[in-house]
Amino acid sequence: MSRFDKVGCCTYLKRIKTKSKTNPSWNTEGRFSLGEIMRTVQQVLKELDADRLIDTYLRDNPIEYTQNDNLLDRTVRDIRDTVRGNLHRYINRLREMQVTEPEEGQQGILYAHRALKEGFSSQAFNLVHLDELLDRGAECENYAYEFTPQSEIMGFLIADSPMTQRYIYDLMADVLTEASFFGLEQEDLPAQKAKLMDSLEEVRNGTAECLSWEEVKAELETGDFTFDEESPDEEALRRAAWEAEWAYSRHSREKELTAIREQYLVEKGE
Repeated sequence: MSRFDKVGCCTYLKRIKTKSKTNPSWNTEGRFSLGEIMRTVQQVLKELDADRLIDTYLRDNPIEYTQNDNLLDRTVRDIRDTVRGNLHRYINRLREMQVTEPEEGQQGILYAHRALKEGFSSQAFNLVHLDELLDRGAECENYAYEFTPQSEIMGFLIADSPMTQRYIYDLMADVLTEASFFGLEQEDLPAQKAKLMDSLEEVRNGTAECLSWEEVKAELETGDFTFDEESPDEEALRRAAWEAEWAYSRHSREKELTAIREQYLVEKGE
């Protein structure tokens, strides 16, 4: 099992362990009943300027011109135009596809909060479940969604908070990345999901191989390569910096989720 499998396995296991509850945002006909409070990913995607969204996406996912031998005989403009054309078709398909109800019956909400990146204030984008947000407030879990079908992702709600709306293009570029983690049409999703389920079974039956850091280090340190070890005082300072970074992110996350929950309850008249 690869390291990705182990991380993805834990995320997916947490997700499938969550108890399904009656979803307050879907009515008996499978239509959204929160449209006046929050819009769906698909609704927002239809409103955004596609070229600006693609620019934002490519800022975070730059074209790797020299990483593919098939591109070496093509001009930079040709490659760029091809990539942008593929992204336009990807966005148009997401805009027009039929939205499906969440398989597990839980309505997702995407939101933004502040986070430190390389020492500077930046943004993080996460997914929570509406029922958990209402029940647990800011203590609710974040969820990964790269294994979620695109038709379900299009039905996620976008928080109407000032922070989220301020960075709406960044958030939607992040959605494009997550929704295409296994291909623009998720063509590799079935195989990767089957692989993940095999990994889950290994975890359940106790046959999964877990390596300690010392074992991983021993595998990687070959020939003249060795890791640059920190001194105890450097390690303590790095740990303190990481804890401060985590506390900053957690503070903003709790602040945003509390505001989103309160806004939802007020607009629902509860």
